[in-house]
Amino acid sequence: MESIHIRCKRCRNVFAPDQRDRGHWICPECGTRNPNLLRCYRSVAHVCILALLWSALMLAMAVGERFPLSPFCLPHILHFVLCLIIVVRIYRTRAPWSISRIHVFMLLSFGSAFVFGLLQLLPAVCWPDQSSEETTRVMTVLAQYLAVYAGIFGYLLWLRSARRKCVL
Repeated sequence: MESIHIRCKRCRNVFAPDQRDRGHWICPECGTRNPNLLRCYRSVAHVCILALLWSALMLAMAVGERFPLSPFCLPHILHFVLCLIIVVRIYRTRAPWSISRIHVFMLLSFGSAFVFGLLQLLPAVCWPDQSSEETTRVMTVLAQYLAVYAGIFGYLLWLRSARRKCVL
């Protein structure tokens, strides 16, 4: 079986990291702590598993109320399929950071979930016909929603830059 090699972000030395190590990958040449890309990609897969469960719950609730392919269900089906592809690709690949399509699927999955979530909140924000305390509640939910996705997209951008520094 072929071993996996990464490049040190400081000295650019190519080395084979210990795949079983849960901590940082230490460069044997300069001692720099390089990010454990396997652990980082698996943490994204864990978030995708939670998103899979959420999408499955939303689809199960929608099937009881509407025809399964109503416009409400299509975003959840898309998100479910994208998350399933991400999880399978990350766990079946020894070096998921070496496949650029995985990162594209991650951006598509979280980007589509972000846009579809905003579209669901948009009517309550743009045309508030409820009381001021209801408007305040909707704005609080929107702020929390934006904060969560800002964290996710920040992590994905960091992961992309770490990948570019360490991939051969």
